[in-house]
Amino acid sequence: MKLKIKDSAKKQRLFLFLGEFISFSVLFVILGLVIFNIFKTSVYRNIDQTLDQEKQSVLTQPKQKAKPIQPMPTGKKPPNPDNQPFKAIQLIYNNKGKIINKLNLGERNYYYLQDLKLHKSSVNKKQTIQTNNGTFRTLLIKVSAKNKNKMYAGHYVLILQNIDGELQSLNAFIKALSIAIGIFWLLALIFSYGLSYWSMRPILRAWQRQKEFTADAAHELRAPLAVIQSQQEYLLTKPDQVIMDVADEISETLNEIKRLQTLTDNLLVLARTDVDQMSVQKQITTDLTWLSTLAGTYQEIASSQQKALTYQIDEQVTLKIDVKLIKQLVIILLNNALQYTNSHDSIWISGVTKENYYELTVGDSGLVISDGDKRKIFDRFYRADAARNKYTGGNGLGLTIAQWIVRQHHGTIKVEDVHPKGACFIIRLPY
Repeated sequence: MKLKIKDSAKKQRLFLFLGEFISFSVLFVILGLVIFNIFKTSVYRNIDQTLDQEKQSVLTQPKQKAKPIQPMPTGKKPPNPDNQPFKAIQLIYNNKGKIINKLNLGERNYYYLQDLKLHKSSVNKKQTIQTNNGTFRTLLIKVSAKNKNKMYAGHYVLILQNIDGELQSLNAFIKALSIAIGIFWLLALIFSYGLSYWSMRPILRAWQRQKEFTADAAHELRAPLAVIQSQQEYLLTKPDQVIMDVADEISETLNEIKRLQTLTDNLLVLARTDVDQMSVQKQITTDLTWLSTLAGTYQEIASSQQKALTYQIDEQVTLKIDVKLIKQLVIILLNNALQYTNSHDSIWISGVTKENYYELTVGDSGLVISDGDKRKIFDRFYRADAARNKYTGGNGLGLTIAQWIVRQHHGTIKVEDVHPKGACFIIRLPY
């Protein structure tokens, strides 16, 4: 069983790790793509705005005619001082696709752009083209024949904006973004491993707790069932005896049945508390007379066992509590006090109004609880060694339920020594 749990835990942890790592990775990739697209869109928006401004200038304003320059000798490459990139340029085509503003372009521009052909189907479309001397963003427009600038009138104008600098920025951004995503992937790997480990801790604790609970419950149930079976088998061997002759065996069987019923009731309560199905119905109460009545009932039970039970309770106090659960809490503590005390021992219960809380104390002069037992006494199925005997009837679940009840009321419960012997449980309930 332990091996199966470990294997299941490893598989579950692997699934959690892969799921979290893939989720982080997809998230980082999507985030990177979104950031890159935003940056790219912003860059191209600025470029396209320049093209639109240039287009508006061509369509609305006359262009000053540049001074003609001397033509270059054929075959000679024009100079490119300091390797300066091309900026916004205009190529003017006639209807036959011939560049007619050669003299206005300048030697360098015309040398590198003279091979660009006119594609009339691309009118009013922004495009990106690659040439021998760089990358350009282009916009082709058809100028009306009525344009005031005769150089534009009736012709096609190709506006080019060099975007080499912007592309370098995009490439640098892609490189930096890739490095960042790589770092985040590494962090995602580490975080996913850590998160899968921490996510599995409560599951493993629950598995372990369930296994311990099942084992302890089986052990506790086995004991009374074994007694009941043995007593019934014994009675079958004495078919001729009357009830009076086997009264002890019948009484012991009934006691074990009662113990078994109490155990199953407590197990049901704990099972409901584990899945938060145990309802807590708090109401404001100003009268604790019922607590004195309960103490009086147990006073009679204690007297029948030759034990002294005293009580002193402040009944007029305002508390928001579930009376049924608080009554169950007191019954659990009083039953423990009766079980773990001997004849002529003392038991007491007190309810005192403090400044910020109501203090309820149930104590006895019976068994001494060691410091080691104090740390475990509220654990399920735990009982101090001195109390582990079949005569007490305890099953180690009462104090666990008592602690749960106190916590549901946002209070505290602790156990302290009583000198020269005994122990007392102190409960503090906030107003």
